[in-house]
Amino acid sequence: MSSQDATLKDAAKVIAMFVRDGMEDFHRQHLTYEQMTMINPLMRNAIYTALYAMEHADEDWHCDNIVESKRRAIPEYWEDPEVWPGVLHPQDIGKEATRHFKRAHAEKYGLSIKNE
Repeated sequence: MSSQDATLKDAAKVIAMFVRDGMEDFHRQHLTYEQMTMINPLMRNAIYTALYAMEHADEDWHCDNIVESKRRAIPEYWEDPEVWPGVLHPQDIGKEATRHFKRAHAEKYGLSIKNE
């Protein structure tokens, strides 16, 4: 597996976790565990396929055609997506925890550690 494929697969899994978390209330009220077990791989595969097609659209006419056909099929009544409030405005997790996560983030991305 190429590193690009591994990166896309990882991204698909992360996005699928966001989708799954976004569906959690609906899942509890309307879907059984067994149904979610069947839906989860469908979501991951669809997300990976979308990422793959979008990544290769500039070099592969078929991927470009698929992406454009999906774009044209987006219903007009769909609202623009919004970022979850908890991502834009994280809850206070305490000074020590915040310091720890900021330090870990800086180390992960090779950033300088700002005033703690």
